[in-house]
Amino acid sequence: MNLSLYYGSTTLAHLHYLQTTGKTNPGGIFFHTQSSLLSLNSVIDSIHLFSSYGQRLNLLSYYQSISRSHDFSGYLSLSNRFQDRYISHAYRYKVNPASLPSLKERGRAFLECQPASSYSIPNRYARNPSIYQFNWRDAKYADCRNQPNYFYLIYDLIALKTPQYISENSDVPEYLTGLLNSILSRHNIIVSSSAVKADILSFFPHIKDCQIHVVPLASDRNRFRTEANDLTLTSCLQNLSIPNEPYFLCTSTLEPRKNMISVIHAFQRYCMSDPEASANLILVGSNGWGGEVERIDQEIKKSKGRVFLAGFVDDNVLSVLYSNCLAFVFPSFDEGFGMPIVEAMSCGAPVITSNISSMWEIGQGYSIGVNPHSVQDILSAMIIMSKPEQSSYYKRRSLVRSADFSWSKHAEILSELYFRNQHN
Repeated sequence: MNLSLYYGSTTLAHLHYLQTTGKTNPGGIFFHTQSSLLSLNSVIDSIHLFSSYGQRLNLLSYYQSISRSHDFSGYLSLSNRFQDRYISHAYRYKVNPASLPSLKERGRAFLECQPASSYSIPNRYARNPSIYQFNWRDAKYADCRNQPNYFYLIYDLIALKTPQYISENSDVPEYLTGLLNSILSRHNIIVSSSAVKADILSFFPHIKDCQIHVVPLASDRNRFRTEANDLTLTSCLQNLSIPNEPYFLCTSTLEPRKNMISVIHAFQRYCMSDPEASANLILVGSNGWGGEVERIDQEIKKSKGRVFLAGFVDDNVLSVLYSNCLAFVFPSFDEGFGMPIVEAMSCGAPVITSNISSMWEIGQGYSIGVNPHSVQDILSAMIIMSKPEQSSYYKRRSLVRSADFSWSKHAEILSELYFRNQHN
């Protein structure tokens, strides 16, 4: 498709930073953004990446590895971010003096990031891309022109709807409020679910329905599939020091919003309801915030050796765990999309999930829906899924539903939106 895309990639830069430093395991949102860009590579002629995130890492080589484009800009604010600690030592930056008269009044300058052997001064307007897409973290670097080829990617409004589920020192509510209040009448917004679209329309009534476009995400079929990879369930469980017995699976970042404590409570009741049952509960996920790990540890001690916290596992292991579980249990209190549901379905896992928000958009008719605030609901669903005939039925339903989500469909929808809105 004859399009030129100017793509905000601060999320990708952050992903690269987390992977390179190993400080923490990146959440799904980072990989979703990377997969989206990879899918666009096959349908868009030219992609220019930009980021406001340096962190002294060789971003250029990373961007080249995931995009056909070798074009990358770094933006820094003159007022409070023009400091060496934000600049990668792998590059040299140079302010374009010609840009300062018109841009200084907005308190920012445009800088080019190139290999240290050369300089190239950007001229964003001369390039005249067909489309600008801003990640919400990049949006503060956008100017305020009211034109339809401006797209803003919004993951969710959880920080505004349920602030109790974000850390107290988070700046996300401020960012989201400022961005969405600045959306003009011809701008476009991309979301991954109708639930997020409804939230935006509810919180920001100046935004019109026709400005918000739902573009569903997908799982990576090379990683999450029913076909066996080189790993076996026996070896995976052995490496995790977990008995080779039937199990329910729950995977998410360990934080309050994901509702893992309710899953443990439901499983504890499940064990009491049938003391002869041999099933276990496996919890998979990276440490989050809010003291959730400590609370989970306390509950595990009450579970008589039948609840196991595996921590972070790589996707090959996770695919095996999805493919062989009695059911995947995901009663989150809120999600922007619900990627783990699609991953589990792609592996043929029977799914128990919340009957609200974006999760029910994916799961309705294909999974067992539960009230995430009801431990009894979760318990009842576990009992149903422990019956072989029910488990087999929902395995089939999962595979049917997973076929509706693919990165090629994602790219097709997104590129069509770009094409329709590329002219000012």
